[in-house]
Amino acid sequence: MQLQVTLVCGWCARESEVAAAPVQRHAGRPVIVAAIGRPRSAGRPVCAHCRGPLFVGGWETIRAVEPVDAAAVAPPRRGRPRKAVA
Repeated sequence: MQLQVTLVCGWCARESEVAAAPVQRHAGRPVIVAAIGRPRSAGRPVCAHCRGPLFVGGWETIRAVEPVDAAAVAPPRRGRPRKAVA
């Protein structure tokens, strides 16, 4: 499972980056800051345009879907169904 975060600048209100990182269960703040490749000021990511602080604008969790084997899935039946013999 991954966490996808949209970072928004607090000064110029621009969407700075969309960062995604695997979810880690830690007490305290999430560890997604390491996945952000932006300039930093005192360890916090900053806006590349105005150097303002970045805040979380929105977030969502993305679940990994396992691939389906096409050979294991039966092909759909075509045509009209047979009449029931009474």
